[in-house]
Amino acid sequence: MDDQLSEANERAGNAFDRLIGNLANAGVTTYVTQATGSPESGAAIGAMAAPLGEEISFALRKFLGIKERRAQVLIESASIQGDISVDELVAAISDDPSRLALLSRALDAAANANTLLKIALLANVLASGALRKDDASVDEEILAMDALAQLETPHLRMLVILLDRSPVWRTAASERRKLLRHWPEERIVQKDVGLSVAFPAIAAKLQSLGLVSSMHYGDENLWSLTSFGQVCLGKLAGTADQGKPEGM
Repeated sequence: MDDQLSEANERAGNAFDRLIGNLANAGVTTYVTQATGSPESGAAIGAMAAPLGEEISFALRKFLGIKERRAQVLIESASIQGDISVDELVAAISDDPSRLALLSRALDAAANANTLLKIALLANVLASGALRKDDASVDEEILAMDALAQLETPHLRMLVILLDRSPVWRTAASERRKLLRHWPEERIVQKDVGLSVAFPAIAAKLQSLGLVSSMHYGDENLWSLTSFGQVCLGKLAGTADQGKPEGM
């Protein structure tokens, strides 16, 4: 049955692509003929536009199909994270404007996500917001959703580093307590060399979202998670079993 449906969808899609190509052919032919006064030129250029129209149509259908699959993964993952069925998840969201806003943001972010891990993070926030009892808590989830939606894999990698203790040993006990999770910039890029080139942009983005903060300590520039960053990393910790991000 699935194979038959897939074949039917493919045939319908191919027919749609050809229709778009034929429309492009006719439209370009008419335009060029009117502009140049030469039906021959119009026909020649229009014939060139038809294959291009088909390719564009196919690319758009494929793109929309990928977005639809990401939305499905988001909803299914959220139901698993919340330990409820998809129907129960939808019911918890559908009657509340704040939760509907959370769902809308989640779907939009998932459609543009480039990693499975990011979708898992968004699903975690969606499930948490759907099950919250008070509006203030849902509003907090919306803020977390908006922040996480803007993160890509390099941002997540830096946040994970800052979740650990700093590798720098401070002699004074008071310094060790104060700077336990404050990482010097050079130690961050030593931990993940892939962050070195774009580090200023990565750190600036995280700082603009209120997820990290920096401080000067002697001749060092130290980075650490903010309280809000720790909240968002709580969402990341909940998806630790997802492994490293993979491209979709």
